[in-house]
Amino acid sequence: MSGTTKHLSISFRSDDGCIEHNNRDFFTDNVDRSRTGDNITYVKKDLHELYREIFDKALAEYNEKQTRSDRMINDYYEHIRQGKKEKLFQEIIVMFGNCEDCCVGSENWEIAKKMLDEYMRDFEKRNPNLKVFNAVMHLDEATPHLHINFVPVCYGQKQGLSTRVSMKRAIQQMGFTANGKKETEAILWGNSERKKLTEILNNNHIIRRVVGAYHDHKSLNEFKQLSNAIKEANAHITALKKKNAVNLSEGEVEEILNQNDYLREVIEKQNNELKRLHAISAAKFLPVEIYNDEKRQYILDQLEKVNCPFVEENNTIYIPEHYEQSVKKALAAFKTMNNVTVRDRLKFFIDRLLYSANSFEHLLELLKQHGYNIKSGKYTAVKPPYAQRFMRLRSLGEGYSEFELKRRIERRNEVPDEFKRMEDHYADELQKPFYYAISTNITLVRTFRITPTKNDQNEAYSFLNDSTIESLCDCLKTLSDFNITTSGQLYKLSADLQERIENCADDERVELKIQYARISSAIRTYEAISEGNYIDNLIRAEKERTEALTRPEERAKDNAAEQQPKTTQTINRKHRK
Repeated sequence: MSGTTKHLSISFRSDDGCIEHNNRDFFTDNVDRSRTGDNITYVKKDLHELYREIFDKALAEYNEKQTRSDRMINDYYEHIRQGKKEKLFQEIIVMFGNCEDCCVGSENWEIAKKMLDEYMRDFEKRNPNLKVFNAVMHLDEATPHLHINFVPVCYGQKQGLSTRVSMKRAIQQMGFTANGKKETEAILWGNSERKKLTEILNNNHIIRRVVGAYHDHKSLNEFKQLSNAIKEANAHITALKKKNAVNLSEGEVEEILNQNDYLREVIEKQNNELKRLHAISAAKFLPVEIYNDEKRQYILDQLEKVNCPFVEENNTIYIPEHYEQSVKKALAAFKTMNNVTVRDRLKFFIDRLLYSANSFEHLLELLKQHGYNIKSGKYTAVKPPYAQRFMRLRSLGEGYSEFELKRRIERRNEVPDEFKRMEDHYADELQKPFYYAISTNITLVRTFRITPTKNDQNEAYSFLNDSTIESLCDCLKTLSDFNITTSGQLYKLSADLQERIENCADDERVELKIQYARISSAIRTYEAISEGNYIDNLIRAEKERTEALTRPEERAKDNAAEQQPKTTQTINRKHRK
């Protein structure tokens, strides 16, 4: 090793993944076939076999619960492959250095190879929910690099398969909790892996060089061509400037002027950027409270489009005061997503309404009160106020025939009564606020004070398929799993876990992070309920949603009112003629 301090970049990025290329079932132009035998294969399993090994038990349990054959899943591998929600597998590419400082025969080639091997050996230990089925280190290209292919797996799911594919939930179960759009689970996990790569560099007495993204994994020819083109252009202009001005041709003078214009443009951009940063650093930040998740996400997207810096904290977004008008315009322009079909909208409304009905006849009467037309006969049909035709209830699918609706109405109080029984007979003082929040949420849904959100969009809405109630039940399960009965125990366990995470071994840290994430969620919810904000936030979110829905209708009425005098004026002119 030389006496000077070494600097190497790191590259950690996701890719679509091509297993055949990784395993050299075919060769591309940038591969040196004479060195392919040097490649190191860590894992090489059949993906279909891995799916059967991991998911077959959960798939069998899921299919046993299904009463309709069309909801059964024959092959989970094909189900994911043909679906659009999740990818069959994920791939990351990891590399130290680039084609100049880690190329074949360079001083850093062997050290890069050694560091990549160290990173790969502990990958699954750090990431227990990422099941690696193919991993190889390529040593037959311009630089050593890893291709790691894995299936992200989450466990203990209450909807769908209990064990299923989900990158987001897999990362969550490894202890990474999102904190706004700029700190999603995937971003936090990627930062953690880059931190590990940096740690490996430092252990080998090498400092990380920070470079731009997506430029590291070029072929040797591409990299050299790009680098040489820039060097040649700069050398050419430098040589022209050394010549006597009298001997320069018009074309050469133009080249020099173009470069000067370019430099002026760069300097002007830098000055503008400095002014912008100075304005941001000196600005006061204003709080904007938004309780509707859909609306808040829309505003965050708009802020990013105009490069507005912001800080997101729970239901509040802090923005610089000079962006206040931009936010007001975005708030005025917000419209709720309305992508559901008429049939889905009708089913969702019936799902909610049957909790307020005493009988099937009462359900039809309530539908009439909300502007729905009813056609009785052999089969009952309903025409919503937003639809153009009647729809038979039985045509809506399983759970909506007259017989099934009657049965659901008879059982409408089973879940609320069970929650009430648990609260009265088993809940301790710490659990009671959570049961209170569940009961209040049920009341608000029944009285149409709030619009609930389904946890599983493919299932009918019920109190067991309510995302808010599901979240509260998760908190209760956390308290039960950790045997916590007082708020003091809750806060003490949170502090203990933080300390243990800082001082534990690497193989224990993932499980401790998962525990800490569950405890933190329970604390946030408990504080919101105790302070009286939890239910208030639900009502505020509903108010924001309703305002967003009614705003387009009000605009339409205003436009019609504005256009009316014009029509009258035209008629009057005709009468005068």
